Amino acid sequence: MNHPENYYRYFALFNNEEFWEAHEALEELWKETDNDLFLRGLIVFAAAFVHVQRNNPSGCRKVLDKCIDWLGSYSPRHWDLDVDRVLEHARFCRAQLDRIPAGEPLTRHLPFIKLSLEQ
Repeated sequence: MNHPENYYRYFALFNNEEFWEAHEALEELWKETDNDLFLRGLIVFAAAFVHVQRNNPSGCRKVLDKCIDWLGSYSPRHWDLDVDRVLEHARFCRAQLDRIPAGEPLTRHLPFIKLSLEQ
């Protein structure tokens, strides 16, 4: 299946740990839709790791909750993406947030994931 160019760009940027840029790339595509929750879920998934990089647990928690909620109905796969894998990682990170001691860098506890499309 062929997807819009910004969809592929999102994955390249995300995997390069350029989470803000990934978020922006997909947001451009999302604005062309009628509030597509799949795209919104991926946007906030990237935003979660922006918050990890900025050591902002509250912001990370909020967007991970949205990610899990919005992507849930697209399980197990959508647009050649293993949505279950994304959800599993989002849930893992969300659970870890409640265990991280105050002041600890989030990057020590919340691993970045590499995403890929499967056709």
